[in-house]
Amino acid sequence: MPDDPQVRAWFAPKQYGYGATPSSWEGWAVTLGFVLIVTLTAAFIAPADNDLPHRLGLYRLALVQRLHPSTAEVLALVAVESVAFIALTRWKSSGPWLWRWGSGR
Repeated sequence: MPDDPQVRAWFAPKQYGYGATPSSWEGWAVTLGFVLIVTLTAAFIAPADNDLPHRLGLYRLALVQRLHPSTAEVLALVAVESVAFIALTRWKSSGPWLWRWGSGR
């Protein structure tokens, strides 16, 4: 994140542990979007033996009919989505990601 005071961070480093937590509405929106994208990936682009789209009446969608990926392909897609989310989170964080033991240590 640039040192420009006009730029507001979307995520703040966690007080305990490693990583960051949302600190603005943009951070929460990105986090919710990530959860939604991963959920939709798992529900609708799941391996061919998944019949959820058919149970929901979405079997006529051309996208659902054409996609029959393997489990490894679905996991690879979720991994790409996760790496993109982590990269955005690190870029929009207000400080470095370090292991923290709280304010006492």
